[in-house]
Amino acid sequence: MVASHQRHRRLRLKGALVRRGFTMVLDCQDDIEVVAEAGDGQEAIEAARTYRPDVILMDIRMPGIDGLTAASTIIAEADGAPSADPDHLRRR
Repeated sequence: MVASHQRHRRLRLKGALVRRGFTMVLDCQDDIEVVAEAGDGQEAIEAARTYRPDVILMDIRMPGIDGLTAASTIIAEADGAPSADPDHLRRR
C-alpha cells in the first residue's frame, strides 16, 4: 500500500503522481503487488483494515490523521490492541 499527500492544491497532483510513480515501480517487481493507495491518514487506516498489507509505504505529513498517527493506529490494530490515542502519541 502506498500513501502520500502534498499540502497545497497545486501540489496535490504531485502527491498523486508520486503515489502512481511508486506504484508503477513496485508493480514491475514479480514478488510485489500494490493493493491500495491512500491520499490521507484516514484512507491509509481504512485501506490497511481492508487489505492487511505486509508493507506500507506512507508519508509522515498528511491531512487529518498524520502518517505517524496512522501508522501507530495500523500497528496497534494489527497487534489486536485498540486504536492508538493520538493525544498520547503526540506527548512523547
